[in-house]
Amino acid sequence: MTTPLCSQIQRWHAQLTPTMEILRRLAGSTEHQFLELGEKLQDFSLRSSLISTTARNLVELVAGQAGLATPLIAVLLVAGVVHAVRRGRRGD
Repeated sequence: MTTPLCSQIQRWHAQLTPTMEILRRLAGSTEHQFLELGEKLQDFSLRSSLISTTARNLVELVAGQAGLATPLIAVLLVAGVVHAVRRGRRGD
């Protein structure tokens, strides 16, 4: 290699070395942040799934109770009507 070419390569090396170090640190930091973000997204996904399951179970429970409550309400309404009719007949 010629001396001017060697000098140019050394200057480039001197100028690029700090930039390369910054890029190395940035890549390591970015990788860490990327993995941390992935971990948080996975946690969010698991929590969302748990909330969804809990909500579904609650809806099924309420729907099941409403299924049982509907005939009970009908019976109470009929009993109320019967009671009112009887009271009306007695003149209460």
